[in-house]
Amino acid sequence: MLNIDLSNQGLSINGQIWNFPIPIQTFCSSLGTYRKVTTAYQHNYLWDDEGLVAHSKNDDFIENITLCLNTGEYNHQPKSAFSGQVSFCQQPLIDFYKAHPEQRVALYVGDDKQSLITKNISVSISLRYSYICFESYQAPEIPLPLKLDTGFEYYSTLWENWLYAIQSYIPSYNRFYNLSYGIQQHDIDEQQSLFEGKLPLSLINFYKVHNVYWDAVTSVFQFHVNGWGYDLLPFSRLYEIWENIMDLHEEFDSEEYSSCLEDYDVKVKAIGYSNPSWIPFAEGRNGDYLVIDLDPNETGKVGQIVELQNEAWSRIVFFDSLEQLLKSTIQQLNTGNDTRYEWIQSNKDDD
Repeated sequence: MLNIDLSNQGLSINGQIWNFPIPIQTFCSSLGTYRKVTTAYQHNYLWDDEGLVAHSKNDDFIENITLCLNTGEYNHQPKSAFSGQVSFCQQPLIDFYKAHPEQRVALYVGDDKQSLITKNISVSISLRYSYICFESYQAPEIPLPLKLDTGFEYYSTLWENWLYAIQSYIPSYNRFYNLSYGIQQHDIDEQQSLFEGKLPLSLINFYKVHNVYWDAVTSVFQFHVNGWGYDLLPFSRLYEIWENIMDLHEEFDSEEYSSCLEDYDVKVKAIGYSNPSWIPFAEGRNGDYLVIDLDPNETGKVGQIVELQNEAWSRIVFFDSLEQLLKSTIQQLNTGNDTRYEWIQSNKDDD
């Protein structure tokens, strides 16, 4: 039976310390009789009685070690489930994992934060898919933030206040806490090139402080407007969403739909479904968006926030600026009884 412990010394298997990458022959000699199965993408070294499989891409070094918690169904899986002892810093691994969600990290953008880290080794745990995987870990390099343009320094404080308000409801280790570091110059150049330089400085400076990565389900970084939640878009998706809106703009730009414009806010200028100078920055995941209006009507303001409702053909101005929207969002959260996170709070994932 194997006794495995991951600590700041490395990965201990029956008292012998290993660090990735691990020479295959040395590892195989240590664990004894094994079975080898080569698949299209890797070489698999299996210890069937132990429920352990080691993977190697080039058949020279082991890149990761997996413990299978159920009996394998395929030839490249161990024939028995892992029945040994596995711990994290001398504490039962599964118990530690469940008791300390704050120590879980994401191994890559969009990861569900199911891993623990020590000594440049990660251990990923999936109770849902019944495995425990050890592999090398290198912390991502976080670039220095860009300097905020003069007149937009307030975004730093607004972001700080927003994060503080959110964390009174949802901890940063939650899988839907999809915060990323601020955009870099190459991100700005790419989007500005696509938008032909139309992106407003207010939006650029907002994303300089922090960005988000896209989550397929939801996000804690959301705005509640007119009874609906709008998730903040990653900066890299702004043009993609704008193009989607423009496709609908061209499709519904005819006299046949002129009556639909009657309920548009008098502050907006639109000759059809939308206005090409509306820049989306938050999605309702139902075809609705929050957009920054760079071409308002005479009674409107440049930079005003418009709710674009798809099916209802509603275009209403709710805020004069992104700054005003952020302040309102923070105030909503600071009441202490905001309900926008009820679904996230009820979907705690111990996997």
